[in-house]
Amino acid sequence: MKKLLAKLKNDKNLIRIIYIIGLLGIALIFLSSFFGTDGDDSSYSGDISEYRSAEETRIEKMVESIEGVGDARVLITMENSAEQVYLDKSVVKEIEPTVRGVMIVCRGANNPSIKETVLESVTKALNISSDKVCIAKLKEE
Repeated sequence: MKKLLAKLKNDKNLIRIIYIIGLLGIALIFLSSFFGTDGDDSSYSGDISEYRSAEETRIEKMVESIEGVGDARVLITMENSAEQVYLDKSVVKEIEPTVRGVMIVCRGANNPSIKETVLESVTKALNISSDKVCIAKLKEE
């Protein structure tokens, strides 16, 4: 072991190679922060417009499945983008964007009972207050 350590101290090329490999490793770690990972988990990973679009589609399908609603259109506005919070050196928690408001236009909105059901469903699904939701009747074509 002592011979190996002595040889390492005397071999400057080997020390340079180890130093370069270390720098390359650090550079790869740094560069990996710029590129997303493709995981199959359900956490949000993408840009804000992808997230908003997915939520609009999810809410639209949910609202249209309520009896008496008929066709529906959904628009969601977001307060901020996603944030990554580092809890530990290796643990990152992703915080989803915050919903600012929701506009729902549907055929059954003129019925107070249906309107109330839609309002309750959306506020619970998105965990927002009712003052952030607007429901209007879809025009007849």
